[in-house]
Amino acid sequence: SGSSTSTGSFGSIHTAGNVGIGTASPATPLNIYGASDENIRLASNSTTGNPFISFYQTTTRRGFIQFKDSGNGLTFVSEYGHIAFKTAATDGSDSDAEYMRVAAGGNVGIGVTDPDEKLEIHGNLRVRSSNNENRFLLTSGAGGDDAQFKMYNNAETNNISLDASSGKLWYTGGKLGIGTASPGSKLDIRTD
Repeated sequence: SGSSTSTGSFGSIHTAGNVGIGTASPATPLNIYGASDENIRLASNSTTGNPFISFYQTTTRRGFIQFKDSGNGLTFVSEYGHIAFKTAATDGSDSDAEYMRVAAGGNVGIGVTDPDEKLEIHGNLRVRSSNNENRFLLTSGAGGDDAQFKMYNNAETNNISLDASSGKLWYTGGKLGIGTASPGSKLDIRTD
């Protein structure tokens, strides 16, 4: 049988059961098409209300997004598991790639889906000022096993470094090396 659409001032209802607002051809159960950027508004009739959107599987609520008047904050809640943050590549591919996760226990992982600590990062961490000076760099190293810690200005002078390769300041095996990555005594200072 064919399909038909009933249209009124509110929008349209397709025979498949889809409702369209601003469109006569709704492709989903609720399809909103508008000229403005704000197409959906969720409001409470109270100035101290806490409006929220719920997500259900049959009769079980699995999570919700809520604005909390107390503290003026937006809350994301997953009631049975983690919250994942995903993005796509600039060309639109790899749309299911996860880059950050808040695990069910509260641990946060960046580049890892099962963080064991409050914050666990797989990859490099860089902190720098707006003029790119006074940097702090923590990296796993090119091979993934040689931990490096560096603090340096934009010219990369006045380094404080824990680095197996350059070793401006190196602590290993209970020995501290200055100017050497291979200290031969408890304190080994080399100027050459």
